[in-house]
Amino acid sequence: MRSKPVSETARAQAAYRAAYEWPLPPEPYLPGLTKRPDSSDDVHRVAALAPDPTDPNAWRENAAYLAGFRLYNAGFGWEAHEVWEPVWMHAPPHGAERYLLQGLIQLANARLKFAMKRDRAGGRLVGIAAGLLELADYAARGEDVMGVDLPTLLGDTRLASDMPGRTPELHYNA
Repeated sequence: MRSKPVSETARAQAAYRAAYEWPLPPEPYLPGLTKRPDSSDDVHRVAALAPDPTDPNAWRENAAYLAGFRLYNAGFGWEAHEVWEPVWMHAPPHGAERYLLQGLIQLANARLKFAMKRDRAGGRLVGIAAGLLELADYAARGEDVMGVDLPTLLGDTRLASDMPGRTPELHYNA
């Protein structure tokens, strides 16, 4: 196994700090129920760090991508969507990365809908996410995509679709 050049490690460490070393918002944004975040908040600041284009091999250096996992797993569905959207927009079209990011965004949307007590909408979005993750898995031919083990995530998403009000926890391989 080759060691990473110091510059790659330094960039990955800087991205990790940018993704994880800021306070989470005081509460998740729930449209129509809570105050909409200001466009100058930390979530939007981190979203603006998304590189253009998204390099799927440099995912460890993508602060917006990493922050999406943090936000999603902490229950911030709308915020996760906000930071993942520019990463998705800058991903190559029709590639495994783009399908993965679309699937993650739909899982974040599902988590948001469940938090808003809109279980039918959330369940529908989990199903859409499963379809997108299936496309990502097919395009990836069994390989991890941007640090995500797609077969495991796809299985977890399918299990969640059988449990109303649930979305899977998300993880990437360090």
